[in-house]
Amino acid sequence: MFEEGTPEATRRPLADGVTAWLANVASHGDRVSYETRYLFPGGEEVLSRNELRFRSYAWLRHALADNGFALAPMDFDTPDLVFLASPDVPRRVVALRIEETPAWGWQANLLYDDTEAVTVSLDGLDALDWLAKLRELGVPVELINREVQDLGIDWDPEADVRLRSEADMEDWRRRDREHREQLKRDFLRQRNRKDTPAHQRDTPPGGPS
Repeated sequence: MFEEGTPEATRRPLADGVTAWLANVASHGDRVSYETRYLFPGGEEVLSRNELRFRSYAWLRHALADNGFALAPMDFDTPDLVFLASPDVPRRVVALRIEETPAWGWQANLLYDDTEAVTVSLDGLDALDWLAKLRELGVPVELINREVQDLGIDWDPEADVRLRSEADMEDWRRRDREHREQLKRDFLRQRNRKDTPAHQRDTPPGGPS
């Protein structure tokens, strides 16, 4: 729907002679903002501003796994993301060792509570990429912090997680405030328009030409 989100492509009739269409569709990362416009038989037009967030497959997969769900294989040929998930006891990382090797550079060795050992490369990544990669593998921040301290690296993973979470929350609060203020302005504008006689609407200050 949003790939062809033009007024011409999305215009459709509703009940009682009302027509609706989408306008000003724009994407910002994983968010899509758009306007829904409704045209009533009497000529009145109502505008609704909306924003949707589309999480990626990777984000949803990790969110489900982190909350204790086992995932069945997906059908990637379908346009929708449909997950078949069942409750599972998530495995835990019980040991972490980060080391620099002559052959492979920086790498992390993980040991899970089901005795599986995993080695991943961290070479060429910055601190935030280290953190993201290890968190994706289920490594607790406390383990990462302890290993970094043992290595003598001047970096605080727990502080990075805290700062990034606070920054994301502040951004979300700002967006929410702006959205609510915009809704108030739209409501007042529509109410004032409704209370204004039709012959006075959209009339230039100098009067009709």
